[in-house]
Amino acid sequence: MKKIFDEDIIKGTLKLSEENGLEDLISKLPPGRHGGAIRKIFDILFGGSIMEKSRKSIIYSDNFHIYFSNQLDNKGILFGEFMPLFEKSWTEMQVYIENWLKDGKEGYLIANLDEIDMFGSRDRFEKATYTIITLVNRGIRSESILVNWINAIDKHEAKIKELYGGDYSFFKSLFVPDENPFLFDTYAIRLLLRRYIDKPSDFYFPLDKATLQSISVQRLRQYIESRSEFDVRVFNYFYYNCWYAKTENDRVLILDSANDIILKYILRFPDEYLRFTIRSKFTPHLDEQYTFEPFTPQYFGSWDNFQSFLTERAKVNPEFQVMLKFFEEFKVSNYEFFFAKMVPWIEADENGNSKLKSFKDQTFENFVSEMETRIKSK
Repeated sequence: MKKIFDEDIIKGTLKLSEENGLEDLISKLPPGRHGGAIRKIFDILFGGSIMEKSRKSIIYSDNFHIYFSNQLDNKGILFGEFMPLFEKSWTEMQVYIENWLKDGKEGYLIANLDEIDMFGSRDRFEKATYTIITLVNRGIRSESILVNWINAIDKHEAKIKELYGGDYSFFKSLFVPDENPFLFDTYAIRLLLRRYIDKPSDFYFPLDKATLQSISVQRLRQYIESRSEFDVRVFNYFYYNCWYAKTENDRVLILDSANDIILKYILRFPDEYLRFTIRSKFTPHLDEQYTFEPFTPQYFGSWDNFQSFLTERAKVNPEFQVMLKFFEEFKVSNYEFFFAKMVPWIEADENGNSKLKSFKDQTFENFVSEMETRIKSK
């Protein structure tokens, strides 16, 4: 093989400046075609934002071992074995996807998804989308995968209209519980509503803003109706995604219909809700600073209404008298934070991340397991 690097580079003694590391390296490469090829490789591996990079980039942590294992990796997913799956039914294809995920090969799977033209046909687009949903439902880099999917649809507006001819029932089925793959929580709707709100005249998705909002509120209502006890995942996976607009200072406003639903839910479980409403101001937890759940004034109507609610509960349950003291300090800070050595309902893990003591079993993993059980029981 023709020598590309000089001996100093091979030995790792090349000195690069922080500001122009890649440019310095390229300038020291030998002349000829190799320089351009190596520039492209380094740019793919190291350059740019994670939202913009190819799935081959080393900035994705699950690719790190591929480049630094010092051996050819034959345990991945070859494009030649991935592409033929699109000739199978989704039921057959899903078996392969699930087995790869069990083997921890999600990075390879996402890389292969990045390589295909998912808009080659309606069938291919739907199977690629179902694969994406399978990944997202397991919490695998949900935001970056969904953002890439949303961006691709936005970019290929003409192709989507050609493939679907105005019948967008497939897209609606992705957000509504059914026998087909659907998104377990409504986080994808939040991302879409964010785009509609930020760029109302410069964004395309087959479902309009009002339809997505309606689905999000309905999913919130359905999940609440299935709860026999207070469940913090009502907020995490459904309520917070019911976006209406943003204020001038970029604060999110939730739909009034969602606020009405959630307030009725709180009144069913007032004590459990109050144990949920305090959290650390920072992650990881710093300087004993805490805050009250920021959407509280939206479903109570105001902080004053919440204080009245808290005062009444403290009369019934003395456990919350300490919370009244916390709230007074919180109010003095213009509803920004309060200090406390130890909050009765919060604990911190070894990394300083605050956790709610009372809801340890209400995890994302348990949520996924419950959703899958409900689907199988239909």
